[in-house]
Amino acid sequence: MHSCPLGSQPIVRSFSRPRTREGGWVRAVIVVALASGQTGALSTESDRAGYWLSADLQGPRGSQIAAATKLASLANISSMRPKEGHLPPGKFVGQTSDIHSALAWVSLALFVGAGPGFGEDPQADQMIREYVAPIPSASLLTDQRVFVTSIIVTGATSQGSIRAIHWPTDPKNILPPALPWSTAALLPSSAPLFAAPNARPPTVSHRHSIVQRVGSLFVLSTLDRCEEQRGNRRDRPPQCLRWAQVVSRVGNRFTAGYLPNHQVARLDAWQRGAAPLPRAQLIASHTIDDTESGRAVFLLVFRASDNQLHRKTIEVPLLNGAYPRATLSVEAGIATIQLENHRPIRVTLSPDLDTLRNDSP
Repeated sequence: MHSCPLGSQPIVRSFSRPRTREGGWVRAVIVVALASGQTGALSTESDRAGYWLSADLQGPRGSQIAAATKLASLANISSMRPKEGHLPPGKFVGQTSDIHSALAWVSLALFVGAGPGFGEDPQADQMIREYVAPIPSASLLTDQRVFVTSIIVTGATSQGSIRAIHWPTDPKNILPPALPWSTAALLPSSAPLFAAPNARPPTVSHRHSIVQRVGSLFVLSTLDRCEEQRGNRRDRPPQCLRWAQVVSRVGNRFTAGYLPNHQVARLDAWQRGAAPLPRAQLIASHTIDDTESGRAVFLLVFRASDNQLHRKTIEVPLLNGAYPRATLSVEAGIATIQLENHRPIRVTLSPDLDTLRNDSP
């Protein structure tokens, strides 16, 4: 089988945070200059000299200086300054040498103080994982009452001014080798991005950004959120929703948060036969507690011969309170799903199945 890219991925719009008694939430930009160094598949202009990094902040104005100092301390960043009059908007922080160092710093700044994401162990994918979820800029919210909405990466010239960045087609080229992010794509055309996962999708009004299918999307980990069992359902497996911890890039802007897992397609998870189309992947979505054993719900997503995205919901009994182990293969236009302790399921990948609409996968 071959992995096939979706070819379309995420825009992020930021929204104001609530006002506070300390004088109101305000927006600011914190800036970090990145000196010249290895830049992989990025631009090759002769005056290239690294990258400016900036952070969209929301919070009391007086707390932003302390937040800038804390963000600058997350990595080995130089204090060298650009020439006067060419500093990007916001509060200057420092300088580093290459795009890999920049992305390493971005990963720390987006989830500062919240710890690393969870390892993607394929053998554990079927387990219900109610781990503590890293919250974007958690320690800044606690210490300085400042929220990092997004990190912005801007090209710098050797004269200390600004240049455009030609982002590589393959987003893996900007990732440091030690950064365990998976490349992915957003399935709906747009979706609300949340700061924390929940057992049920929060209302759109609780979003902190909107993600659109433009740019790049990275998955850091997956986890589940389950409802508390009450009454006669206490002896049943819980009803859970699986979430993806993600970082999105659109243009020069990176934003972190959580999306329901059924809205995210891993680029390395597409399976196909000898022909480019159809291609498909199986995504763990949620569990249902309406039977004694509970049910696991998967979403079979595929791009058919009409080059459109289609879907089919697959429901099977939970196995010992967890998703059954599942594998997918595609051959001659037929997807075969092998599920642990279950007969194989075969689905003809026909355009007659429901097309993924813009509002939901």
